[in-house]
Amino acid sequence: MAAVDNPGALEPSDVGPLVGGNQPVSATDRELVRQLLDAAAGQGRLDPADYSRRVELAARAVTFDDLIPLTRDLQALSPGPALSPIPLAPTRPGAEAVAADDGQRLNLVGLFSGFDRRGPWLAPGSITAWATFGGGEIDLRQAIWAGPVIELTVTAVCGGVDIKAPLDTEVVNQVVSVFGGATVSTDGRRPAGPRRRRLIVKGFCAFGGVTVKLSD
Repeated sequence: MAAVDNPGALEPSDVGPLVGGNQPVSATDRELVRQLLDAAAGQGRLDPADYSRRVELAARAVTFDDLIPLTRDLQALSPGPALSPIPLAPTRPGAEAVAADDGQRLNLVGLFSGFDRRGPWLAPGSITAWATFGGGEIDLRQAIWAGPVIELTVTAVCGGVDIKAPLDTEVVNQVVSVFGGATVSTDGRRPAGPRRRRLIVKGFCAFGGVTVKLSD
């Protein structure tokens, strides 16, 4: 193998403390990377497995050194359509509420204890939450949605589950309650136009409760 005259030339120049790579990222930074990944996947530049891997890494990113490698090769791709965020498909009145079966599942259990999901995290299309003599919170406002529809199945017996979702979410409440309740509320003005996301909440609660709150 031929010697490399300048080994440093093979190292990426867009990471490290000298360019601020050690600086912490914000939720907005992670969201911008996710939008770029969405666009690249929509244009066929990422296969589903690579897309899922990068999205999960972006959700866990702490510094810019964590984020930059996720899109470096996308920026250097051959000329093509400009990468731009792909909007979530608006739901139509009367459209069937079905979450895409992407093979991803998340199970949350609060048995005499609790669970808590908040901040930037990867929310799959199917989530199961079980709260018995305990409770939990699921905050989807900063989460990275794997698709425009999430199906959340809740079992709350002598316990409760609090769910928070963005204001532009359409909530389909299918929870059956016995000596309990399932409510949907909003603490802000709902944006005009079709909803960009759909959250289907179903399941069962007895001597407990399920609350869904829409907010910024």
